[in-house]
Amino acid sequence: MTQSTEAMRLTDDEVYVTHLLSCTLTGAVPLPLPGGASWEGSFRLAAANSVTSTCAFAVSRVPGVTPGEVSRWKAQVDVNLMRLALFDVERKAIFQKMDEAGISRLPLKGLVVGREYPRPEMRWMCDNDILYGRAEPLLRGGYMAVDEEDTALELLRIMEGLGYEAEGFGAGNCDNYLKPPVFNMEMYRQLAVPEVDWWKYYQNSWLRARPAREGSLDFEFSREDAYVYHIAHMSKHFEASGHGVRGIADQWVLMQAWDAQMYHAYVAAQLRELGMIDFERSLRTLTETVVGKDACGRVLGGNASGMSGELWQMLAYMLESGTYGTLQNQVTNRLRQEAELDLGRGPRMRYMLHRVFPPLKKLQLGYPVLKRHPWLLPAVYAYRIVVRPFVNGRRLRAELRVLKDADR
Repeated sequence: MTQSTEAMRLTDDEVYVTHLLSCTLTGAVPLPLPGGASWEGSFRLAAANSVTSTCAFAVSRVPGVTPGEVSRWKAQVDVNLMRLALFDVERKAIFQKMDEAGISRLPLKGLVVGREYPRPEMRWMCDNDILYGRAEPLLRGGYMAVDEEDTALELLRIMEGLGYEAEGFGAGNCDNYLKPPVFNMEMYRQLAVPEVDWWKYYQNSWLRARPAREGSLDFEFSREDAYVYHIAHMSKHFEASGHGVRGIADQWVLMQAWDAQMYHAYVAAQLRELGMIDFERSLRTLTETVVGKDACGRVLGGNASGMSGELWQMLAYMLESGTYGTLQNQVTNRLRQEAELDLGRGPRMRYMLHRVFPPLKKLQLGYPVLKRHPWLLPAVYAYRIVVRPFVNGRRLRAELRVLKDADR
């Protein structure tokens, strides 16, 4: 192993991929591949975290790297460039139809962060996330969506007319639209769901929005509000099933692009209201240490990283989580949250009861019929107990194994 004792939770592949990420974002020359790592392992790890197209810019400058290895990573950049171009054309067609229907939209997540990367193809494009609605101005300032159900049905007609298939329409705060070969449009009715702690803050998702141009149906958040949502979105995934190291790259890019002009007192006040100020501070410190000071590069060079044990744990958690988190994290985090509540029953029992009998608000996300007919709740419970184990048995068995192992 090439690691110091403070980084022993990380494999050499994890240390090296993090080092490559830092070198891409800072322009530093990367160190050679360490003996305990492999190009195959590093590539798989980068792919699991959606950072192959980011790290590729550093791989091409690694001393002694073979042309074939450079080509493998560069191919990811080329594929991403093609995906970006396809999504741009497709999004323009969708927005044109939304214009005709009078539906406003506000780009989110990667569509916002990706613009701030030194080169847009550095950030892998998984999907497009867009808040939509018929936004009307409020007398006290800001906007509010009206006729939400009718607007959702109108957008459904538009998307189906453009060849998309709806996945889970009406379930939750986001309607997914899929279309071959690569398109996944996540169209948000609202930015949060009632079951999360920060629902009240985003209950009116358009309150802090503003038109991107006068008379346009294109909306945007201010730099400050866009940053707050970036943190809220990351925190949600981090606390649920985990968030990969692409979030560190995103954080670095936004800090470099926005910090000098951002009204930090306002941002801090919003994050305190959301209960996310500590998460943001930890993420910011981790990003500065891992990217700006290249802590993993220092370890590879045989030097002290200058990073605390807590930050190493946070980095390891993110590397292991991958882009979409893990079932292991989901169960473990939920058990921890149940234990913190200390309601008299054991956390395992409360977890099981919550999974078998979720509250009405949560079930309404997956069973929209309960929004109109909440009296059907007992029937939905019965359906979940009798039918769901046969429909989604593999995931259920995996979840039970994780739950059992959590006691060891």
